[in-house]
Amino acid sequence: MTRYRREQGLSTASYGAIATPLNGMQLYFLGATAGHFQTSVTGVETDSPLNLGNLYVVTGRVKNQPARAFRCQFDAQGHFTGVFQ
Repeated sequence: MTRYRREQGLSTASYGAIATPLNGMQLYFLGATAGHFQTSVTGVETDSPLNLGNLYVVTGRVKNQPARAFRCQFDAQGHFTGVFQ
């Protein structure tokens, strides 16, 4: 349960005081997605961060299941908010 809360951005441990830089969002997404869906980091591919004004979204897929797409969201300051299907 603790891992799930951390991956979903529900604990202060995952939110942190330091924002993720734009070029680090894809790496953060890889780790969060791999942990959440219990796959290896090399089994996930990502797109570049997309700025939607009040948040950033990084989308990706599990390589051996290309129809299974995910998104990872960050707020406008770069704080991780969660992984979503």
